[in-house]
Amino acid sequence: ESLVFEHTGIQEGLANASVTNILQDRKGFLWVGTFDGLYKYDGYSFTKYQYDPSDPNSLPQNLIYTIFEDKAGTIWTSTIEGLCKFDRSTEKFTRYKPSPHSIFSNPNIISINEDTDGMLWVGTATGELCRFDKKTGKFLEENFDLGDSLQLHLNCIYKDRSGTLWVGNYTGLHAVKL
Repeated sequence: ESLVFEHTGIQEGLANASVTNILQDRKGFLWVGTFDGLYKYDGYSFTKYQYDPSDPNSLPQNLIYTIFEDKAGTIWTSTIEGLCKFDRSTEKFTRYKPSPHSIFSNPNIISINEDTDGMLWVGTATGELCRFDKKTGKFLEENFDLGDSLQLHLNCIYKDRSGTLWVGNYTGLHAVKL
């Protein structure tokens, strides 16, 4: 069989062709993270979400690392400036950034997943791993050590069917047994 590729890009409303992440949510929308913001695609056109310095409910930065949908259907994104929750009814973002004086202080979050208890697990570009409590809107005072001498770039976090979280970084694959 020959595969057919259809290009969807600038002419359809995707202003930046540098795609960093893609997610199809439970409602069927395609969410596209780029170097220049977040896009929601309904199959016909794009809605663009970007950083606006005058709006505290916009994205905090335009480079989108990760897009994640939790069990409740909430869309979460991550940037160099922290974690964002998207409110579908208002189309606004709530920004979450760890305290610079806490154990987990790096806002440069590049990976997100959720455990069976509904806690978000986030990983950073410099190797930190932490939980985020969605109910309180706080990063927990912890930073999990994966036992690596080189804790760099937590590329991905995946939850398997048994509830085990798998964390991938430059030194390999790590199972976090809960």
